[in-house]
Amino acid sequence: MGCGRWCGPSTTGRPPCWPRAMTGSGSTRPTIWWWHGMGRSGSAIPPTGSSRTTRATNPSPSRTRTPSTTSRPGGGEPERVATGFVQPNGLAFSPDESRLYVADSGRAPDGSILGLLRVFDQEAGRLVNGRDFAKLEFGVPDGLRVDAKGHVWCSGGEAVHVFHPDGTLLGRIRVPEEVANLCFGGPRGNRLFIAATTSVYAIYVNAKAPS
Repeated sequence: MGCGRWCGPSTTGRPPCWPRAMTGSGSTRPTIWWWHGMGRSGSAIPPTGSSRTTRATNPSPSRTRTPSTTSRPGGGEPERVATGFVQPNGLAFSPDESRLYVADSGRAPDGSILGLLRVFDQEAGRLVNGRDFAKLEFGVPDGLRVDAKGHVWCSGGEAVHVFHPDGTLLGRIRVPEEVANLCFGGPRGNRLFIAATTSVYAIYVNAKAPS
């Protein structure tokens, strides 16, 4: 199934692509984990509750800090590797694993705190040089994937937003529902699956998953 149409990062001004729903059942937001070649797995730890908006009780520059953690195969206590988030959520490595992108989904209703994408360099298994990567013009950043060329694909609002590794917005894929998560699949890795509010959508794109 799927719309079978080409779509992907574009600055040509062509009309947005609308992928076709694959299922009509309800869904819940998944827990997001990652694995990488340094022999660690990890997760982002959002606050409890189902709301995508974090109400800041003290919207100061320090913000409410929630960590990301990692743990090694075979057990042991998780290790805190990055702090300074309001609500860390989706996360994904660049193809060469030199960068980790993290979606910070927390935002204040009054606009004093905005959800954004952050990026860290990885050096010798440690995350360093954390910095802002990009902000969405609408929606809250949620699920993340990085394609074979290092482009960052992020769900937010009723769209998937695609960024160049330098943070430049390349284009969007519009979806008729709010998007939560996404992944590449198919025999060639060039089919984007999109988990939205009540459906899963799929669309062929001019990008593919890292090999």
